[in-house]
Amino acid sequence: MFRLSSVSSKLLLSVAISVILATALMIAIVSFQVASYSEKEAKDTIFLSSKRYVNYIQGMLNEEVTLTKGVATSLNEMFQNNDHIDIDLIESLIKNTFDSSHYAAYTFLYLKDTTVLSDMQNVDKKYISPDGKTFSMIFFDQIVEKSGGITTISTPNNFSQLNLIQNIEQNAKYGDKDSVFVDSPRKLNYDNNEFLGINFGMPIFNNKGKFIGVIGYTIDLLEIS
Repeated sequence: MFRLSSVSSKLLLSVAISVILATALMIAIVSFQVASYSEKEAKDTIFLSSKRYVNYIQGMLNEEVTLTKGVATSLNEMFQNNDHIDIDLIESLIKNTFDSSHYAAYTFLYLKDTTVLSDMQNVDKKYISPDGKTFSMIFFDQIVEKSGGITTISTPNNFSQLNLIQNIEQNAKYGDKDSVFVDSPRKLNYDNNEFLGINFGMPIFNNKGKFIGVIGYTIDLLEIS
């Protein structure tokens, strides 16, 4: 009896150990499969998210390039066909186009030569810098994702020193209607609002082929991240 009991105990112990080992093995296999699936799922999720973000950035860049080209083409045609342009007409063109953007937080028209404008006596005081040396229309969109919310920003004395403006003035070629200048991401400050942004722009010429200014858009990187 003792012997039988001893053998039975050994058998039960053996079966128990086998069950435990089998269970442990099964858990290990399942865990590995779950881990593999989770890892694959994570990789797929990251890939899809990255792809969506790349498409988002590409769409943003394409929009700003298209808008910049469109407004620059319209302005250049206006200035090339006329000696003087009504400032209200220019303002309306810039604001309406700007309002259609889904990404740009700012737009601006810098004019080095204001003799191409008519009715300067009634111009918005915010367009002229405090020292009276710089003329720029700078607009801010408070609600980028919706229509409306566009306000005018006062032109600072140093606005003509903006890196994009300097670069375009030095490198712009008359007749080039395809090259859009894109500045590198940098710290910008509009109306005492400091942010990391990117500027897009194109040159503006008068009817004699002389460089007279820059039309541009600014993206606030924090707003689109």
